[in-house]
Amino acid sequence: MDRKVFVEDYNKYISEGKLLIEKLDRELFPVKSALWFYYADSNSWKFLIASSKLEEDGPIKVYKTIQRILEKENFNSLTLNDISIITTSHDLIQLLASAISTGEKSIAGIRFQANTINNTYIEDAYIYRLSK
Repeated sequence: MDRKVFVEDYNKYISEGKLLIEKLDRELFPVKSALWFYYADSNSWKFLIASSKLEEDGPIKVYKTIQRILEKENFNSLTLNDISIITTSHDLIQLLASAISTGEKSIAGIRFQANTINNTYIEDAYIYRLSK
């Protein structure tokens, strides 16, 4: 999603991200980490969800689960195009988790801006959950 769109509707996207995590938790869908991440090279935001389900069930089944929840709950802003499901061992998750930990079941609200971790610059992120 374009940075301008995200910034204009920031509170909606933050709220809907939290709601999606809560819905996934209720369905016992394992969410190890979840955050909004800004990719400066493409000037876009993505809602990243790190889950073991990706390796267990494959991407088609995982994305179908997410789509079903989005449709059932009538999300207004968040769409499947905004979401990327990644592995729990993804380099970005490991990098962030080396500096921040929220616990496995918590939903925090940590804005992480203009920081460097292990010589990697993180321009912007909004972290709900981050665990190794």
